[in-house]
Amino acid sequence: MLTSLIIGALLAGVIGLLSLTQATMGVGIVALGCLVGILARLEQADRLHRAHLRFMQQELEYLVDERLPGRSGVPRAEAQGVRPATR
Repeated sequence: MLTSLIIGALLAGVIGLLSLTQATMGVGIVALGCLVGILARLEQADRLHRAHLRFMQQELEYLVDERLPGRSGVPRAEAQGVRPATR
């Protein structure tokens, strides 16, 4: 999704740059500056999103593995003094 947005924005920027006249050159330069800022913000948001996903995945693995602080890998039932049923 992000790639298609960036490609579309760059295409629109190139087409806009090629269609500038002498009278609209100043506005076109400001618009291209805005486009660069928007693209940089999209990239920043994408990197932050990936970092959040990576962090949440690591935390989820941490909780699923039951390596909570103070538990030292002991299953919950045994940590509470409950003995598993034997046959």
